[in-house]
Amino acid sequence: MLSQKCRSTLPPGVYSFKAKAIDGHFGNNNVVRTFKFEVLEGLNNIPDQTWQEGQAIPNVPISLTNGTNITNLSVEYEGEEGFVRLDSNSNNNGLAGYALKKTAGKKTAIVTATYLNNENESRQIKTRFTYEVTPRPVSNLSLLITNDRQTIVEGNRFKDIQLNASDGAELNVEESKLPNGVTYDKVFKEDCWNWTI
Repeated sequence: MLSQKCRSTLPPGVYSFKAKAIDGHFGNNNVVRTFKFEVLEGLNNIPDQTWQEGQAIPNVPISLTNGTNITNLSVEYEGEEGFVRLDSNSNNNGLAGYALKKTAGKKTAIVTATYLNNENESRQIKTRFTYEVTPRPVSNLSLLITNDRQTIVEGNRFKDIQLNASDGAELNVEESKLPNGVTYDKVFKEDCWNWTI
């Protein structure tokens, strides 16, 4: 028989209870039915994570609310992938990996933990956490602009203006702030822009 106090929490596991109906037709001879239910483990909260691009990700602890051993951990990523690589450690109690490239804001990872219940059956539970990869610091930043000063007769074309930045730097152009008639093309390599009017 299962007895539980009000507002108390059942430990994870499979439970059963029996029920039998007594009525005026069958009396006390009705079939006893057994019902089973399961209380699943929960994953402890994983706080928001911030890592730096190009750096190793130290162990992110993963645990179940009642301390049950995790038999397997896996990670999926919502939306665009390729910002980080996370794998389970050898004890299945944490994730470690590498921050591959910076994100534009926060991203979401989904962690799936597998464990065995009290009847030795495999169960899976999931949780989400957010992460962000910040850009690696750039030292000795330089910007080289060619053809930045030109005198043009009205109706004639400007010479192309090229912007070249240090390795590791990223050039961003806000098209909405360009003068009327000015366009840009990203050509040659990632840090070289070609401007024409």
